[in-house]
Amino acid sequence: MFLKSLVFGTALFIVSAADFNLISILFFVLASFALYSRPLFGGPYNSRHAFIVLLCVSILGMKIMAGSFLFFPGLFLFSFLFFLILGIKEILFVKRSRIYYIAALLLFYALFVIFFLADKSSFYIFKYSGIIVASFLLFREWLAIVSVFHFA
Repeated sequence: MFLKSLVFGTALFIVSAADFNLISILFFVLASFALYSRPLFGGPYNSRHAFIVLLCVSILGMKIMAGSFLFFPGLFLFSFLFFLILGIKEILFVKRSRIYYIAALLLFYALFVIFFLADKSSFYIFKYSGIIVASFLLFREWLAIVSVFHFA
């Protein structure tokens, strides 16, 4: 999983070095889906929506942080989030609901930072609805993961 998250971070670095053109973004998305979908059998803890939100947030976040001193910490953060989401899907962690809670909180934080740093003079309704949809998907998935456990 560490190697997969390293490849994810490298692909994100390549996208940013290629100045976020369409071909590099497609390469990043295809490479990320290939890393995430192996093995093809998923357990009851499939975190598909969090992965899709991570893809969007990582591309937008790295575009905002390109050329700043926060570039490499942001790259590390998004690779770490990929590691957490992949570990939840592949049933690596024992307390998956708590790990997903941490991953979802970090995704929420990155999502809201990107929203508030973005220029809201154009496409405000589109950006606002994107935040609402991403929040809904993350909450729904977290509740699905928590409901699998039977607490005493």
